[in-house]
Amino acid sequence: MEKYTLFLDESNDKDKGLIFVAGFAIPNSQLELFSDYILEMPVIAYSSLGRGLFSGRVKSGETEKAAAVMDSFAMKGYADPDNFERLRRCEELARKYDRSVPQIALAWLFGQKLNTFAVIGTGRPERMRENLEALAIRLTEDELLYLDLQGRG
Repeated sequence: MEKYTLFLDESNDKDKGLIFVAGFAIPNSQLELFSDYILEMPVIAYSSLGRGLFSGRVKSGETEKAAAVMDSFAMKGYADPDNFERLRRCEELARKYDRSVPQIALAWLFGQKLNTFAVIGTGRPERMRENLEALAIRLTEDELLYLDLQGRG
C-alpha cells in the first residue's frame, strides 16, 4: 500500500478523521472500503515522453542541444541532471533490447504498479505503431528501479 499513498492527502481535516482521495473526503474508518478504488485509480501521463526529452531526438551526451528540440517550458521542467541520467539509462536499455528510447520510456511507464495511461501525440502513423509496441516490452523490476535512479541495472 505504500506505493499508492501519493493519492492520499491526510494533511487536511486530519483531526476530523477524514482522508482525501482524488478530491473526495473519506472517513478513516471507511478507507478499507475504497482501497480497490485507490489502487485502480488511473494515472494519465500527459507528457509521457518528457515533452521531447525521451523522444529519441535528444541524446544524453549532448545536453546543450536539448534546447533545439525542447521548448523553454520543457527545458525548465525536464532538462535537469537526473533526467539526463534517466535518458542515458534509457539509451542503454534501448541498445540492450534493440528498441528505441521512447519505447523504453513508455515500457517504464507501463511497468509501474499503477493503472497508467500515456497520452502520446505524433503526426506519423509509423511512430504511433512504434510507441504501441512498447506495451509488449516487459522491463524487470531491477530495470524499473534502475530507470528510477534507484538501482544499478
